Amino acid sequence: MPSENARPPTSKQRPSGLLRYAGGVAPTTNATNENNDVKTASDNLRRQLASGTAAQQEIPLMSSSQASAAQSAPVPHVPLPVPADVVQTTSAEDVSAAIGFTWHTVFQVGPRHAPDGLVVTQAAGRRGAEAGMSPRSPYDSWVRVLVPLSTNLSFRLAFQDIEKSARVGRILELADGLAADAGYRHCQGGYVHSEDPNQLSVATASIDSLNLAGAGGDFVASKDLLLTAYVTRVGKTSMEVVCDVEQPDTGIVAHMYFTMVSLGRGGRPTKSPPVQAPSDIADGAALRATRRAESRQTAFESATRKSPPINTLQDAHSLWRRLRRRRPAGADGLLHAPIMQGERAMASSRLETTQFVWPNEMNVHGTLFGGSLARTAVEVAYMTTAQYLGSTAWARLEAVDDVFFLQPVPAGALVQYRGVIIFTDGPDMVVRVEVGMVRHGVHPATWEACCAFYTHFEWSPVVPRVVPQDYGELLLYLEGLRRYHAHRITKTYQASKSSMITDSKL
Repeated sequence: MPSENARPPTSKQRPSGLLRYAGGVAPTTNATNENNDVKTASDNLRRQLASGTAAQQEIPLMSSSQASAAQSAPVPHVPLPVPADVVQTTSAEDVSAAIGFTWHTVFQVGPRHAPDGLVVTQAAGRRGAEAGMSPRSPYDSWVRVLVPLSTNLSFRLAFQDIEKSARVGRILELADGLAADAGYRHCQGGYVHSEDPNQLSVATASIDSLNLAGAGGDFVASKDLLLTAYVTRVGKTSMEVVCDVEQPDTGIVAHMYFTMVSLGRGGRPTKSPPVQAPSDIADGAALRATRRAESRQTAFESATRKSPPINTLQDAHSLWRRLRRRRPAGADGLLHAPIMQGERAMASSRLETTQFVWPNEMNVHGTLFGGSLARTAVEVAYMTTAQYLGSTAWARLEAVDDVFFLQPVPAGALVQYRGVIIFTDGPDMVVRVEVGMVRHGVHPATWEACCAFYTHFEWSPVVPRVVPQDYGELLLYLEGLRRYHAHRITKTYQASKSSMITDSKL
């Protein structure tokens, strides 16, 4: 166990993965009235899971390490209203000035060419670098990009999957770029390209969550996309940036949260101007910041602890005993549980791919753009589900859990993506994609973790049950179980909110 004075992990101490042994975020004590409905739904769901009526009977679905996650209601998402006075730009010069980072890193177009139909909207009268360190409004960083899927065929093909639904990885890549632009706009009025290594830069520290708002299936590739980003909270050196994704006549189809870090001289974190957000938005941002700190502490403890905590060991032993009952007489090994009809071994779902970091994937700072890494990781998760299901029909992505970027990836590096399905229940799957660098300049080659993505998919009618077959897989299964349960709580909340909105319109 780390001491009370233990420091956060350095680059040499960072977790080899993001497997967390502890049981989720701690219950919040300042729940709002809006969260009371969620807690009631959570209690009902917990009773169902504990009694086994909500899922498979042979493998336990509710355990002590998952119980705490059920008591933390999701933080309500409150979008910032559109400013009363806005300025729209379509020319290449104005667009590149408004979203310079996205322009150079994601769109990668020339300085005198703007993609047909691309529109950037920003608040009028916003403050920039001249404001110094005085408090900012979220509208100073507020920026909206209209991606013209309805009129621009190139954009439409880039942002749709093979079933003409959302290519979520591509949207995540664009959102990450726009989040960086919002950070630049907050700190100094906008992105300024410079070769000076001491120039202020904004980097992605983590993607805190991506939720498809219960409407991911309603994405229509023939409708335009609206992405809106703005800063909601500023810590000592970090900023929370919210990005909402909307479509005309549909509303918000996804929202995500990014933690961006301001880097100054020598690439060291530097202080950012404070932000004064409306109380409802500020309260939600503060609660998310608290949970992020808890998640990072959990990851640190998992990396420095020699063995899992006792509650996880108890869960693992319970699962091991259930699987051992299947073992043929005289079989050796940890599990050796035979695979029954409708089941598949976890190892059979593994998929690995290795790629070079090419120049067109680098950001303006000379390292792999986090949005590009995220896009590839999400698409590897899609490929992992397709391989496991043996179907050409794509599973539906519902959410991406929090992701911590542990270290930058230099140009020319070999990046390996390792996908595996770690938990299934009915139509639901939890897919883990671990991303790391292969150090090929030494012998033997070494592998260094960069981050891990946990994604939630749904596929109809029923997903073959995944079965762990060794100790490492068993711990992955329990991690997937915890994340699945927390995701169910979020889905319950989203469904209740959607029902409330529908009833209010009647």
